[in-house]
Amino acid sequence: MSQNYVKKRKLQYAYVTHVNGRKKTVKKSYKPEEIPCSKESLPSTLPSTPVIEEERIEVSDENININKYAKAKHQRISNWTETYNKLVSYAKEKEAVNTLNCHDCGIRCEDLYRCIDCISWPVICGSCLDLRHQHPHLHVFEKWMHGAFIGYAPPTLPWKGKQHELCTTSYLKEIVVIDDKGRKHLRTIQFCSCEDEAVTLLSYNLWPAYPKIPHLAFHMALLCWLNGLLHECHVSVKGFCEALKARQPKLCKMLVTKEGKEIYKSLMAETIHHFRQYVYQMDYMTDYYPDLDDGCNCPACFEADTSIFCLDADFQLVRKSSSGYNWIAPKHEDRFFVHQKLVDDFVKDYDTPKIEKILLGPRRTENHGLTDGEGIERLWSYLGGFSTITKEMTPENRTDLLTDGLIYFGQKIRDKIGNST
Repeated sequence: MSQNYVKKRKLQYAYVTHVNGRKKTVKKSYKPEEIPCSKESLPSTLPSTPVIEEERIEVSDENININKYAKAKHQRISNWTETYNKLVSYAKEKEAVNTLNCHDCGIRCEDLYRCIDCISWPVICGSCLDLRHQHPHLHVFEKWMHGAFIGYAPPTLPWKGKQHELCTTSYLKEIVVIDDKGRKHLRTIQFCSCEDEAVTLLSYNLWPAYPKIPHLAFHMALLCWLNGLLHECHVSVKGFCEALKARQPKLCKMLVTKEGKEIYKSLMAETIHHFRQYVYQMDYMTDYYPDLDDGCNCPACFEADTSIFCLDADFQLVRKSSSGYNWIAPKHEDRFFVHQKLVDDFVKDYDTPKIEKILLGPRRTENHGLTDGEGIERLWSYLGGFSTITKEMTPENRTDLLTDGLIYFGQKIRDKIGNST
């Protein structure tokens, strides 16, 4: 029996797949195999197109995101591992001296130094070190000796201001200065009998630890950093002082005098409280210009006859009664808080019958209502961070700190308000 071959054309088919989270249609063609067959075995009609079962690959977006995150994570780890090894290798090389020549003058010298606060990689001689630091500074030096860099504190020139250059009553005095990084320095500063020592320290951008006869002073940038952490992160003075100790390298934990060790006690001796008031008065000049904004008024509120007051209680700001009493009036008196005696008298005389409390409640009193409390709860959430800090403060210091926090919180809201134009 003779055999015939059926010639088949190339046929196309398409299927859908998902690649990297995207839908993609793939088209392919194929040529069917030529199968010998007899005429009797051929069907009377051939299908025009073959029937092909479509296989759909489903990949969820969650798996794709996980795969993309894992790929990026491994790439970051690989990049950091490679770069980290280079950084450690370079840092170890930088801690050694390859040549005894001064970086600035090029003269060979056995005694080489470097400044931690300037560019630390140049190793220079003593003459170039003095030339670079001929003005008053609070820099830390290291000297190359015994195969390593060791802390070095050379004698410095006295700090002399032009305002006392012609005074005959001037004198020199050693002051322990805490710089903006929490390090201790012993400096000789010129004072004069015609001016308070605290005022002279302020001219050098230093805040005295004591108002009279100070032996310790803080750099203003350090106290500003403490003030910012206190308002934003609710960091206590104790925690800040401990963080300063942890920040210092092992070789820089040198004790200059006894005063340098007692930073916390010096700050808590009314020093930081008066510095916060100083910052407020420098930001808001209401003492000299009463018409200026004092930070307690909302610029978004309209000045109308009808006002809306939100009443709520914050029971998380507790204070121990054994923590003392008022020594002086608060510096922010009557800005946000009323006098404690008025509150105590009101609570003592508040003996209203239960039926009157119901009748005079906010649900039955005209022009009173209830809210969801979200607006005031955000404020309570911010003030709650001061609970552990203020519970053992004296009443006046506690009032001043909470007032400073409220002014800071209000200023943050002000900064988010758009322009009215």
